[in-house]
Order: sequence, then structure tokens, then C-alpha cells
Amino acid sequence: MSRAAKIFTHRALRRHHLLGLTALCVILAWSLVWGWTAYHTGKILDSLIAEIAQDGGKISFEKRFTGGTPWAIHAHLEPFTLHMKNGNEIKAEEAVFYINLWNWKAVSGKLHKDVNVKLMGKTIKAGMIKFGFEKPERIPTDYTETGLSFWLQPLGVTFEETPPFALGNSWEEGFFRVRVMGPVPNFMNKRAIAAWNEASGVLEFDRFFINWGPLKVTANGTLGLDTKLQPEGAFSGRVSGLDEAIGALAAQKNMTGSKLTLLRSALNVLSRPSSLTGKSAPIIPVSVQSGQFFLGPVKLLELPAISW
Repeated sequence: MSRAAKIFTHRALRRHHLLGLTALCVILAWSLVWGWTAYHTGKILDSLIAEIAQDGGKISFEKRFTGGTPWAIHAHLEPFTLHMKNGNEIKAEEAVFYINLWNWKAVSGKLHKDVNVKLMGKTIKAGMIKFGFEKPERIPTDYTETGLSFWLQPLGVTFEETPPFALGNSWEEGFFRVRVMGPVPNFMNKRAIAAWNEASGVLEFDRFFINWGPLKVTANGTLGLDTKLQPEGAFSGRVSGLDEAIGALAAQKNMTGSKLTLLRSALNVLSRPSSLTGKSAPIIPVSVQSGQFFLGPVKLLELPAISW
């Protein structure tokens, strides 16, 4: 082999060795980050379980294990039960929590396989409930700052053991993106909630979406608590499927002629052209007040009182 060939061969080998060493270092560093994130995920779950127990609740499960992908950690609890005060509880065959390697502050998850929720004496079943939450970089100092951001996406929801709702007892999908304003209170402690409420604490809904029968509501707004710590709030957004919904209400005799006339009149006043389709799309107020849920001027359902 000539001297030039030997030089080229040595250089090629050095490049290959350097690339191999670099790849090995990247894999090692990634493995360390993955392992540390898995450890951090376990600590988050331990902290959550301890906080709920301290507040009088309990998370129970039979099996707990950690898995994931190269990009995220998955922590599994099977079967999952969250016991809360006053007999409220959430059950599912499996709960999964996710944390991405590049953002430990954001946690997402899902409850699936036979999800049952007992809330305020009512039973709610769902095909799946997805959720996520993220804490800010620093604790807020006043009630104009966000203390916690979270989102909730229930899928295939059925309300059982209740009188029939105006548009049926099933939701195909809901999605709620919410910010808790101010220092986050202990929502299992009535005194803490009352103090937060008196200090102007509210929930800001950046997105409120419900697909309920023929009706689809996409809105945003603010939800607070009244002096009795019951929800009250106002939202504004676009509504589709109203003609079909009004027809269903009339056919089921869930709405009197005067209310139908009132609702149609309100829609004629509130309709605005959509910038996307150019068609008229109702922009209508949605409100929660005195234990009732209103679409425009019309009450759609009674809300059960919250027992803190």
C-alpha cells in the first residue's frame, strides 16, 4: 500500500472512530436524561399521591410500572381509583401519565378502559378522559397571574341515573383549556376555596368546546364562584347545529313554544357572518347561574349543587 493510501485509510478510520464515539456519547447522554426523567416522573406521582392523602383522599392501584418512548416517559397505574370526599370517586382500568424529556413542568395523561366517575351523587361513564397540566415558572403574586394551566378532554361521555337532558344524556366530545388565576388553592378544602374566591380567584376558560348531539359550542369565558361557592360564569362563542337542536327540542317537547320563539329571535339578532365560510354563524352567550346552564336566554339543564 502506498504512503498516500495509508494516510487516507488512517484518516477514514479516525473519522469513523470519531463518529462512533460521538454517537456513543449522545446515546449515553440521552440514556441518562431518560433515566433521570423516569425518576422525576416517579417523584411527581409520589408527591401527587401524598398530597391527595393529606387532603383526605386516596389514590389506589394494584400495579405500577414505567415505560415509554425515546421522547417521553409513561407511568402506568392499573387499575386506578381516586377516592375523594363525600363519596366522590373516579375509576378506570388504567391511568397513564406522560412527561416529555424536554419539558418536566408539563404533565399529560389519560384514563381509559371502563372509566366511571361518581360526582355529587351522579354517575358518569366515559370511553376515555384525556388531561394535562402545567405549572408556571414562578408562583403568582396576585390574581391577574396564572397559577396553573390545565386541559381536559372527555370522550364518549354518558350521564346515568339522571332525568333525560334536553339534548340527550350523551356527549360525543368535550374539550376545556383552563387557567387557574392566582395562587392555586386546595380544591378539597372548603376554607381554602372560600379564601381564593374572596380574593377574586377565577377560572379562565381559553377554550370551551362541547359536541352534544347535533349541537357544537365553541366558546371562551370566565367561571367563578358565588357567595355559596356554587359556579357562575359567562362565555361567548360560536354555535353550530342549532337548527337541528331546536328541532330535537321541539320534537321531544323539552321546550315550550314561547321559549322556542325566544331562542329563534335571539339567534336572528346574534348571528354574524363567519370570516371562514361567509355564512351566518351564531355568536351567542353561554352562561352558568343559580345552578342552571343557559344557551342564550334558554335554560338547557339543571346543574347539581357542589358539596365541598
